[in-house]
Amino acid sequence: MPLTPTHFPLATRLDAGLRIRSVAKITHGPTVSNARGKIGGAVFTRTRGGNVAKALSIAAEGVGPHNLLSTAHPDTAPATPPARGSLIVAQNVTPAWKELPLGAPTEVLTSDGTDAKWAAAAAGGVTSVGLALPAEFDVTGSPITDAGTLTGEWADQDANKILAGPISGAADTPAFRALDPTDLPILDGARVYNSADEEFASGGDNPLTFNSERYDTNALHSVAANTSRLTAKRAGVYAISAHILWASGAYAPRGLTLYLNGATPIAQEYDIIRDVGYAAQSVATLYHLDVNDYVEAFVHQNTGAALKVLASANKSPEFAMQQLTQD
Repeated sequence: MPLTPTHFPLATRLDAGLRIRSVAKITHGPTVSNARGKIGGAVFTRTRGGNVAKALSIAAEGVGPHNLLSTAHPDTAPATPPARGSLIVAQNVTPAWKELPLGAPTEVLTSDGTDAKWAAAAAGGVTSVGLALPAEFDVTGSPITDAGTLTGEWADQDANKILAGPISGAADTPAFRALDPTDLPILDGARVYNSADEEFASGGDNPLTFNSERYDTNALHSVAANTSRLTAKRAGVYAISAHILWASGAYAPRGLTLYLNGATPIAQEYDIIRDVGYAAQSVATLYHLDVNDYVEAFVHQNTGAALKVLASANKSPEFAMQQLTQD
């Protein structure tokens, strides 16, 4: 008997998730009970009884029928396909796979240490972050609800203002205001003089002494010791000056020198007095002094006889030191 073709509509799902709709053509005779064939990489088996085809099965080549989470595979359940958004998770029991349905919109995927599960998100999460600054700043980018940058910049201010606390000196929030004398650092200074004439032998340098003070802000001078020294109590730059008036004397040199720490001359006035009569001399300089550095005013005359430095109100002998900067 000649073989007659039999056509079977074929529709099944493979393990790889590929749905094939095709027609398998099997040629057989009445004496053939079963037939096998392939469509691409899929293997099909036809079972017949007599001349009637009873069943047709199909699977990936070399693998039995398998459909994840269906009754077609002995390790999976349930029989219905998984819902949209579900997760397929493994479990160390039979069936080997199970469906984890989609969680609620407010839930997050977590774990109980054994299996994955959906759980409510922790309460109290931050949803917005803002930046608040004093009025002296402009703030941009606030608030941030997703991603961004918070920025604070100085706001424009009027000219000739400083950022400082209150003028009263009390502790309080700083603000921009005009500069006040109390904002300036404390600077030391002293001006001293001698109320009596001082006489000096001819030749050599001799220090002037001072028995009175016009002012002394920080004990730079000692009246009790009638000392010749002005001593720095704070490091910084100082303006230093001395002024004297010589009594009438012979034609000869006269000098006024500022000495640092009794040894180093830092300024000098030296004249040859050509006319008999009074002679005034002044000397001044700017100099950096460290703490406990001291300065003195030394005089020199070479007339061949003793000569006085005269006491003259506000003019002689006067010696001053004023701090200008502070280290």
